[in-house]
Amino acid sequence: MLRNAIIGYPRIGRNRELKSWIEKYFKGKITAKTLQKNAEELRKEQWQLLQNNKIDFITSNDFSFMIVC
Repeated sequence: MLRNAIIGYPRIGRNRELKSWIEKYFKGKITAKTLQKNAEELRKEQWQLLQNNKIDFITSNDFSFMIVC
């Protein structure tokens, strides 16, 4: 049985949500708690997207708040 994996999948969000939230956090427009909550939900959505696309091995521990623009 052939199985697949993916590495390097962008975790920033379809519409660059993570970048936007980080910028809002640094401007004092949202709290650290809100940033963490939003990021957690984004990670879950991304994992679900990969699972829905039949990726057998979904990477973990590859999420970072470090955004390089």
